[in-house]
Amino acid sequence: MTENECYILIGKLSSKFSNLEFGLSSILEHLINNTNPGIAAIITKNMQISKVIELLTKILNFNYEDDVEHVVEMKKLLNEIQGLRQKRNMFIHGNWWFQEEELEKDIVTCIDTRLKSSKNGKELSRMEEIKYSKHEMEADESKLSKLVYEVYSTGKKFGLTNLRTD
Repeated sequence: MTENECYILIGKLSSKFSNLEFGLSSILEHLINNTNPGIAAIITKNMQISKVIELLTKILNFNYEDDVEHVVEMKKLLNEIQGLRQKRNMFIHGNWWFQEEELEKDIVTCIDTRLKSSKNGKELSRMEEIKYSKHEMEADESKLSKLVYEVYSTGKKFGLTNLRTD
């Protein structure tokens, strides 16, 4: 794998995560106020994905019965997306490190630069290395493509018209 191939995969993953976030935010805005989307957009502007997921879950639980098929689908998707949040943050905010000997093995290193403390709070660390294979990144990109499609399709069942699945 070349450095350029890595950048292409990182770009695809970042783009898919962005599409996913757009879909979730659009659904949230629609559920908040579907007659005046500007109001909901003001409320959700710059909202982190964790908060979008949390609010969507609360609104779904509050406004819908659990036997509505697209509500069940959306809750399942939200759980799956919640599990990808840490990986999303790594792809978006991590420091990518390309070493020739690893690239030859189709491996790339992403360094998590967030400051972490030990359980007792006395030790701090920052530079956790996480290795990704080309195969893993391609599988994640494929999984994200499927999730984006499913979120957009489910959004349409809630009445959204701005999510394209074609």
